[in-house]
Amino acid sequence: MLEYGFFLLWVLTIAAGGIFSYVSMTSTAASGFGTINTSVFPEPIASISGWLLIALPLYGVLYHMIAAVGLYADASKLHAAELDWYPFPILYAAGGLALSALVVLPYLRKRYEYLPPNSSSRLWFPIVMFCVSGGFLALVGFGIGGLDVTATLVLLGLGPPLALAVYHDAKRVNARTDWQPNPITYFMSVLFTTVLLVGPYLIGGLYIYKRRQVA
Repeated sequence: MLEYGFFLLWVLTIAAGGIFSYVSMTSTAASGFGTINTSVFPEPIASISGWLLIALPLYGVLYHMIAAVGLYADASKLHAAELDWYPFPILYAAGGLALSALVVLPYLRKRYEYLPPNSSSRLWFPIVMFCVSGGFLALVGFGIGGLDVTATLVLLGLGPPLALAVYHDAKRVNARTDWQPNPITYFMSVLFTTVLLVGPYLIGGLYIYKRRQVA
């Protein structure tokens, strides 16, 4: 609930921002015969953008409640388990209700330190390799269309899928090797350095290098 609820929030944010930016590239020009719409984008795309921009804040509010309920339920189970970490359910629930993902992500990161995740699909590592190698596409895009093309490729097409793929592959590595990379640590590192454009590829390359040494 906590993880996939956040993933949905993240996907909605990227989709809304990406489509809104896509639509904002259109323009209208006035002429002596009236207004000429120079948009090459169909009207449904603009409609989807509008609905996403409406749905995003609504789901953002909903996720505060999801975070509170999920944190309380999970922290209650962990508090009763025989672990060295005893999270206080009420404290985390209050934090989740007020700050949602700002509390959920550190909580999940700490949770994986004490309770390693189960295995995940083997198909995620090829996606990691594809996204990291996709950095060359970003360089090609820079040569063809400049920074605008590169930023679009990285921010929407390569960085976010890399973050999700590294997260899932790290769960598999945790369960099958002696190396225990924290899935949330890598997920946040890739996601939040996407704005630096080169950040995801440096972290993704480091992850691949370490993984090759143990798997």
